[in-house]
Amino acid sequence: MTPRSIPLLLAVLLTLCTSCASTWGTEGEGGTWLAHDVYFDLKDDSAESCDAFVEACWQELSDLDGIRFFASGTRVESLDGGVNDLGYDVSLHIFFVDKAAHDAYQTHPKHIGLIERFAGSWESVRVFDSFVQAQAIR
Repeated sequence: MTPRSIPLLLAVLLTLCTSCASTWGTEGEGGTWLAHDVYFDLKDDSAESCDAFVEACWQELSDLDGIRFFASGTRVESLDGGVNDLGYDVSLHIFFVDKAAHDAYQTHPKHIGLIERFAGSWESVRVFDSFVQAQAIR
């Protein structure tokens, strides 16, 4: 396992562990979703720059059709154990209802606009897409 695969593994394990508390959901309630996890290393990693990008993600992307779960935030700097990947500043986590919703998102004008607006501020971007068994847990 490489350090780059650790965030994906953790996201999958988190999804599986929380879902074990109850049965897998059915269509419309849970089931197989497409998890889209993106990790951004910013050229300017100041708190202000990171917070501005997180806010832009929320404003531009969180209300698009086909999204079941949306989260964006900054790396927890105090968690720097041996397995933590420290090579990013901002993360974005979107669970889509299916691949069609993901594909529509990829070409949505708001998504394209966010990329055009911020791409010059990224040192690197890593994208992890996976089908996950998921259900909202209260």
